[in-house]
Amino acid sequence: MDLQHVEEFEKFVKTEVKAAATELQGLEEGSRTHLQKLVYTNLVDRFDVMIDKTILANALHENLLEESLKNWIHLLQRLKY
Repeated sequence: MDLQHVEEFEKFVKTEVKAAATELQGLEEGSRTHLQKLVYTNLVDRFDVMIDKTILANALHENLLEESLKNWIHLLQRLKY
């Protein structure tokens, strides 16, 4: 499974979002609220792109669905007996 985009998003959160949150703490309430919304919007947009790219990248793996189905069938068989 290709997790490159997940790792990139995690790096973005750890560096950019944490830094922005730290800077926002030092601002006054009035200007902070607007900037918090911008940071949140950016975070949600990046998350959406990460999900889309991860799904598309992994949809190209031929065996991914087959392996997932085999795992589910195996699990169901174990639960049945």
